[in-house]
Amino acid sequence: MPAVMQSGAVRRLVIKTFVDLGTEHSALWDLEETVSVDEGRVVARSYLLDRLFAMWLIEVGIIQF
Repeated sequence: MPAVMQSGAVRRLVIKTFVDLGTEHSALWDLEETVSVDEGRVVARSYLLDRLFAMWLIEVGIIQF
């Protein structure tokens, strides 16, 4: 994925994938999003819901599940 993706687009992709993997739609309100900052710059965002985890490594331009 291009590193220029917006956080909202990544969040929607993560949610869609979590639903595809079996998460109930009602559980989506419990999605935890964490922002990792290094020297004042956002370098990653992680998403946790039930037993599912995803991390967006912004500088590398990948989302891993």
